[in-house]
Amino acid sequence: MRRAVWSVGPRPRRILRAAAAMLGAITAVLVLGATPAAATWDNLPGRITMDCVVAGEKNTYRAVFGYDNNTRYSGTIPVGRYNFITPKQFDGIQTTNFAPGAHRASFATPPIARGQRVTWTVGWLSVTADANSRKCGPEVQLPAEGNGLAPVLVLAGSVIAALIGIRARRWRLERSV
Repeated sequence: MRRAVWSVGPRPRRILRAAAAMLGAITAVLVLGATPAAATWDNLPGRITMDCVVAGEKNTYRAVFGYDNNTRYSGTIPVGRYNFITPKQFDGIQTTNFAPGAHRASFATPPIARGQRVTWTVGWLSVTADANSRKCGPEVQLPAEGNGLAPVLVLAGSVIAALIGIRARRWRLERSV
């Protein structure tokens, strides 16, 4: 007895190709972004701000920082000589990509002991916070944590699940004949 092999006709094949092309285009836009690459700077054309502090539990506070970029361009100032936080234990959490315009609550520190000060330095600009700095009002929302890759990861997972589903269906059809 001859086994029949399941095949997709020309019309469904075109639909699958179009869907795959669309998915590839959406993924490329999400991964690559729609803006040109940012320049690397050693100083911010604007200012950095200590926006406010949020009282925490057990005699701690969180400092909230922001910035103003006075140009029409985005720039990057990597963590290091021109972009650092003291004390060093907090270095690495600060903003490194500076989009044009005013950006309040760009990042917030983890809890800091009440007696400790924290300073953010970008180029020759510095701002300092301590527990007695201006308190945040209810309108201030702390920045969300994460790196912004969640939509890309969800999309990639969906593509993988769809491919596994298609392959499983083909396998079942081949075995049933």
